[in-house]
Amino acid sequence: MPGNHYYYSANRTQESSDYSVDKANCIALVLEGGGQKGIFTAGVLDAFIKEKFNPFSLLIGTSAGALNLASYICGHPKHAYRVITEATMDKNFFNMRSFLFDHKGMDLDWLLEQTKTTIPLDWNSGNEKS
Repeated sequence: MPGNHYYYSANRTQESSDYSVDKANCIALVLEGGGQKGIFTAGVLDAFIKEKFNPFSLLIGTSAGALNLASYICGHPKHAYRVITEATMDKNFFNMRSFLFDHKGMDLDWLLEQTKTTIPLDWNSGNEKS
């Protein structure tokens, strides 16, 4: 993918702090979170992947938006769709009874493990495109 890429997350950082961007030529793609509402964005990005459409020099996503961006960057159509429709609908991720009676919400650790094992991304393909 064109442009400079800087990755920041709890488990991965880059030391570079050069954020200079020629703003006249900067097109950003900003994706919001929202859980299952991210399914629409997943479909749009799948179409972008199919058409090899990527004019973006800045990519920003939170929560479901970050999941969608990871799938887009790695070039994995239907990945985010599968995470949303399969993993987040699983009782191991969210159980209404547990939520109501045990005050336990979503199990994000379980979801993250699913994205590493059951529905993985090929991070190397994403790094090659950057």
